[in-house]
Amino acid sequence: MYTNAFFKINDPNSTSVANIPIHSSWWSRQYEYPWAFEFAKPGLTVADMGCGYTYRPFKNMLATVCKKVYAVDSRKEALSMKIAEKNIDFVLADFTKPLTTIIPTKLDHIFCLSVLEEGVNLQKALEQFKKLLKADGLIILTFDVIANPDKPVGKYQGVNLDKFFKAVKKVNLKVVGGMDFSLERRLTHPEWNLSPFHCVLCRADYPYKFKHHQKTSSVLRWVKKNYIKGNGIASWPGYSAYPEVTGYLIPTLLSHGEVNLARKLANWLVKVQDKSGGFLGLDGKLRSFDTAAALRGLEIAVGYFSDKELAKAVDSAGKWIVENTLSEDGRIFSQPDKKELCNYSLRVNGILDIKARWIDNRNPSWPFLSHADRSHYIAYALEGFLALGLDSEAKKVLANVEKGVIGPGFIAYQVGENWTPQAKYACYTATAQVGLLLTRLGIKSELQKTFLGNLFNALDKNGGLPARNGSMATSWTAKWLLDFEDAFFDAEVVNFLNQLSKYALQGT
Repeated sequence: MYTNAFFKINDPNSTSVANIPIHSSWWSRQYEYPWAFEFAKPGLTVADMGCGYTYRPFKNMLATVCKKVYAVDSRKEALSMKIAEKNIDFVLADFTKPLTTIIPTKLDHIFCLSVLEEGVNLQKALEQFKKLLKADGLIILTFDVIANPDKPVGKYQGVNLDKFFKAVKKVNLKVVGGMDFSLERRLTHPEWNLSPFHCVLCRADYPYKFKHHQKTSSVLRWVKKNYIKGNGIASWPGYSAYPEVTGYLIPTLLSHGEVNLARKLANWLVKVQDKSGGFLGLDGKLRSFDTAAALRGLEIAVGYFSDKELAKAVDSAGKWIVENTLSEDGRIFSQPDKKELCNYSLRVNGILDIKARWIDNRNPSWPFLSHADRSHYIAYALEGFLALGLDSEAKKVLANVEKGVIGPGFIAYQVGENWTPQAKYACYTATAQVGLLLTRLGIKSELQKTFLGNLFNALDKNGGLPARNGSMATSWTAKWLLDFEDAFFDAEVVNFLNQLSKYALQGT
């Protein structure tokens, strides 16, 4: 579970925290409260901003652990609340304005859960949070985002992610950990058309410096150099812009703060989309896999920018795949003639959330087509598994992935059943993809480290990463390396914060 991401339906959730029940009608609080409560530790002085004027028990949950809790709300109705806990101080105030009751830089943590979507001035709120926060403190936020801007919303209009992160930058706060804008299995209220997002911020002078791998920036620069002005991203240097890889890179670029370029790429995809809704492959033919890759990039751009035109392009692309390439048992063929079925099509199933019933009765440790295949394609299939919530099934397939490791520590370019190498040379793309899968699943940490170190050592002098040794650097290989590194970075940040909390509990 990333530090900064949409809540997913398979994330940890609970009907109570600190033995205090969470009402069943609070659809997102059963995810938000348990997640945020992990940051509550003994001895801390904290604030619950927008604590509510009716019964909202997060402040009470915090009081079971923290030394002092400031419960802040601007509505006078909150004065009628009965607060039994002696370590809770209620503050009647608008938290977007200076709070004279709380001493500046006094708070260890600030919590603000499902409040910002209520029309709050983001910049002013973050400015006040920053003033009240200690240098080593954290701002723990959750807020609702419009799930589909092409559909109506109710009372709460949601937070625009683009505007939120611009406010974060303007106030000079920093995001703690990695960023994941993926939408697979995203928690969404079907009637309100909202999806909750969680985020952790710190001050720029936060004493614990979290750093990406020193070569990450060079890989990102290499990707940006492959942008063809007014078009998309080239598959490799000197080639034309390619919709598939352009779609791939939109979420990667957003995660690394390259918002303007991500927006340009999304606009270009809308421009080159076929009137049928599909997207062309490298061979100039409409293909389901290429269409799904473009769809996914556009869909994540929709979630970030809340753009209706992008949403229409997403709907059109999904409709083309379903109407032209889908069979009754969940097979998604490469083209409308339905002659070619590939293992990598399972990624399309994941993107569209379509159950692949054709794999149900196959060998659980290797449920793919019987022929040997490129490991790059098997990794795509496993990405589809995770998108469909088949984490345990993905773990079964990856249980013996070490068998596919050759040379100094890369995945073989082609593998047979149970990862048996069918090629003597390695695939750097598959190595990055598998490393990302292992990181997301939280398994085989030593293999993760081996893969990441070897991949960065394999970079060329310009920051590009070849698909395999001796070949040219490709944009999709760079994409998977950047995603793998960001997930690994986030896992290290989470581990550090957990260790820091343990030290605090021990008084060391």
